[in-house]
Formats: sequence, structure tokens, C-alpha cells
Amino acid sequence: MNLTTNSRIWHALQSRLDGKNMKLINKVLQSDSRGNQRCSICSIQETKKSVSPDLQEAMSTFNLNTSQETAVWSCISARECNHQETVNLIWGPPGTGKTKTVGCLLFALWKMKCCTLTCAVTNSAVLEAAARFMSLVTGSLEYDTYGLGDIIVFGNGKRMKTDGFQELSQVFLENRTSILAACLSTSSGWISKAESVIRLLKFPKAEYSLYLHGERKVDDDDDDEEFETRDVFFCGKWKRESLEGKGDEKQRQ
Repeated sequence: MNLTTNSRIWHALQSRLDGKNMKLINKVLQSDSRGNQRCSICSIQETKKSVSPDLQEAMSTFNLNTSQETAVWSCISARECNHQETVNLIWGPPGTGKTKTVGCLLFALWKMKCCTLTCAVTNSAVLEAAARFMSLVTGSLEYDTYGLGDIIVFGNGKRMKTDGFQELSQVFLENRTSILAACLSTSSGWISKAESVIRLLKFPKAEYSLYLHGERKVDDDDDDEEFETRDVFFCGKWKRESLEGKGDEKQRQ
């Protein structure tokens, strides 16, 4: 049996935590934990009234059964409660819709702009939950991928076998890193283009002169040396005019 995952979990639980995090761990580990007791002030009905109408409308479109909907709203209510720390357990046999429930819960927390960390003991569980969550997110975006910047999936790409989850390519950390590296490149990325725009706004005359000089240089390289040429300014742009033949006979190239 591979004990690596269990060892990592144990080290995480034994880390130097204090305050709220340690209280939550104690509630989970202690046999006399009172974590199953809910706050008498914060109810699911009150939580439904306090959240935004957009979230209420989204929850109504998830097609959750009564148990799944109660689980999601119970977690949201615990998240919004300021009176006590609560640990919620969503349990069910295979095929009862736990992944769907978790995906809807993550979407609700994302709409509420909560910072959420989702972990699992297997790569496939992480990918399945992330894929379900991403399917809800992409369906709610108004402008293509605008809004995915708040979502990151990270891990060993080869071991996780993310190729089968194309919907996660936009948010997988390795892919995002390579895209940002290209965008922030000093030669061809955003920085160089932004600096070029700044120079144009600050020194428009000088930048335009450099542009014209570059255009003329390219034209000089392309011109045939047999003909005499001259530069003319026509219709707001410099053009190359070629003079061919004898006398005053001219021909525009």
C-alpha cells in the first residue's frame, strides 16, 4: 500500500496550526466533538434570503434533489456563520451525486467570491470535481473566458492525465504559466506593446519619424537597383516612386 498520501495528510494535521484551523481539526479528530451541532441563529432559510438573487437563480437551475440541495445550502450557511466553526460531511454511496453536489457548492462559493481550496486523495477525484465545477462556470460567463482568472487547478500533469479534460486546459497551472510567460515576454508580450504605446503617446512625432524611417528602409531593400527612385508623400503615407526611361517620362511602380 502506498502511504505517501496518508503521510502527507498526517503531516498537514500535525503542522503548527493555531486559532480557527486547529479548532476545526480538533472537532474532526476528537471523539467527543460537538461539530454536528449547528448554529441556532444562522438557518438555511435566512441564508437563502441573504445571498444574491443571481446565486438563488443559479441554484434553481442545478436540478438538485432535496438531499443535494440541503447539503449545498447547509455548507453555504456554515460558511456565512460568524458564531461558530462548523465541519460539514457530505456522505453517500457511489452514484448518489456527491461530485455533482460538490461542483454546485464550489460554484456557489465562487459566485460569493469565497477563497476555497478543494483537495482529494486521488487525482481522478480532483479532476472530476474540477470538471463539474468548470462546466457550471463556463456556462455562466458572459464574455468567453473572462472570469477564469480566479480558478487554478494544479498538480503533476502527466500523473493526473489532464489530456482527457479539455475544459481544464484554461485553468491548469502549467498551461497558464506558459501562456503568461508568452504574454509577459519582453520581446513580443504585453510589456513591449505597452511600452510602444506609451512611447507613441509621449513622443508621437519622434515615433512617427522612426516608423517612416523603417518603412523607407524596407522599401530600399525591395527596390530594383536598375531604376532611379524617389520618395513621395501621398494620401497621408509615404510611397516609393520609380523613374524609368529617358527624359521626363515617369512611371509609378
